[in-house]
Amino acid sequence: MTKGFAWLVEHVSGGHRHGTHSLAGVAAFTGAAYAAGHYRQLLAGKIGLGLMLVLVLASGLRALKIGGHFADLLAIGGAAAMLYSGYGVNGVPLAIAAGTAAHLAGDMLTNEGIPIAWPLSRFHVRLLPEPLAFTTGTRPERWVVAPAMLAALVWLVAVVEKIMPGGRITLHH
Repeated sequence: MTKGFAWLVEHVSGGHRHGTHSLAGVAAFTGAAYAAGHYRQLLAGKIGLGLMLVLVLASGLRALKIGGHFADLLAIGGAAAMLYSGYGVNGVPLAIAAGTAAHLAGDMLTNEGIPIAWPLSRFHVRLLPEPLAFTTGTRPERWVVAPAMLAALVWLVAVVEKIMPGGRITLHH
């Protein structure tokens, strides 16, 4: 699933870190998630939201080193369960926005950086100077960045729980 989507995006946007790794990509994915969620009573909305959920869930499973057809089946099952129950679907656009923005921030820490202003500029923005920047998938990412992100997630959950006990977010009615 994710490989097919990555191939399509790469050929449409001109490369892996182009359209999807920009503010335009964040806006496009968030807008698509909002539209699909808003129109989820219609068949087109259900299909769109289902596809987005499958891609997000399959990508998450691959990050956990669970891949192949098994991950695709788990992602399809998870997406179907969410669509059937309605549980969590109102938060999908916010999750897509936060996830894509966090992904961009992480990729700006790498040696390659990202073209944040694509299609206006192909200049790759990097947040760290060369001695501190790292290559994706290497030890610095696994031993420094990943634990820091886990700590940030724990902190964020604690803050959200304090602000909104139960963690319910409603984006639209």
